[in-house]
Formats: sequence, structure tokens, C-alpha cells
Amino acid sequence: MQQQPNYDPNSGNQDPQVGPSNQTYINTTPTDNMQPVSNIPQNTMDKSDNIEKIIQLVWFVVGFVNVILALRVVFLLFNAQQSGFTGALYTITAPFVMPFNGIFPAPVQGNTYFDTAALVAIIIYSLAAWGAVTLIKIISDNKKTA
Repeated sequence: MQQQPNYDPNSGNQDPQVGPSNQTYINTTPTDNMQPVSNIPQNTMDKSDNIEKIIQLVWFVVGFVNVILALRVVFLLFNAQQSGFTGALYTITAPFVMPFNGIFPAPVQGNTYFDTAALVAIIIYSLAAWGAVTLIKIISDNKKTA
């Protein structure tokens, strides 16, 4: 007498116990009419992925600008000479700092210079990015519910 496999397809047991002369095969070949597991329409998933990529891009750009502005503050604070890398950094960051020049006085102590305009720029650009990302999320959520 041969023992029957102890296998229940509804139990989730994928390792049936079978004897040497009685083998069980499970078909794992995908078919052409397989449906995605998710009930979310594909174009909705694509739109949310695009929105997330836009949000990531906003944070990346603002993060990059903030890093180069922070480097500017540090280099000016320690009186780095304006040549090579530092000269290029000062030239690149000048347009980002220009709107904030003169808001606060820039303290000078000997050869060190604290660039308050760059510090204000970092704060303002971060707040602007937060506002833009929040607005993007609000607009995209309204389109999902509409």
C-alpha cells in the first residue's frame, strides 16, 4: 500500500510529502493572461511614481545648493584664499546669495568673515523647497480623489 501525499493546496504548504513512485508537480509557468496582484490601475502608479521623482528632484537640487552655500560659509569663515576651487565656489554661489545681501550685517573679525547672506539663503531655500513639495503633494492628492 502506498502512502498518499500530505499536501493541501489551500494550506499554503509548498513542500508536499510524496513517495518515490508518486510524484507531484506544481506548474509555475506564467501564462499570458496573468493579472497584476495590485488593484491599482497602472497609470495611477506611474503618476504617483512621477510625482515622487519630482519631489526627490526638488529636494536634491535644494540640498545641493544648500551644501555649496554651507561650504561658502565655512570657507569664508576660515579665510580660505580665493583661488582654484574656492574661487569657483564663490563665483557659482554668488547668484544664490545676492538676493539676501544686506539683510543682516556680516560680522568681520580680523581676516574671518561670517556670510550671513548665505546662511539666510540656506534657510529661505529650504523653506521654499518644503513649500513646493507640500504644494505638489496637495495638488497630486486632489487629482487622485477627483
